[in-house]
Amino acid sequence: MTDEEFIAYRDGRYKSAMEFYDDRAGSNKRWYRGFSVYVLVSSVAIAPILALDSTMGGYGRTIASILAPTVALATGLASKFNFHEYWLNYRHLGCLTTRGPMAHSPGWSV
Repeated sequence: MTDEEFIAYRDGRYKSAMEFYDDRAGSNKRWYRGFSVYVLVSSVAIAPILALDSTMGGYGRTIASILAPTVALATGLASKFNFHEYWLNYRHLGCLTTRGPMAHSPGWSV
């Protein structure tokens, strides 16, 4: 591969592949963190809501009965769609892909 061919590859297909891996890693990271924060906050909020049920006019039980199944639902969805695993896999592939072309760059030596 000549230097010109390598530069064309690096600026064309390689760049679009890196953008793809980076976008997918970022998207899965956001979904994973969103679900994780929701599960954590909702789980912690259920006990105080139930404890304050009498001061809330009886709505505490209603709120807790809505939050409890949504925690299970969010946990199940996060597990089903494997956001954490995909985030790490796309990030890993991006890192591997980053190292590849540098070894072939003009003027780069081991």
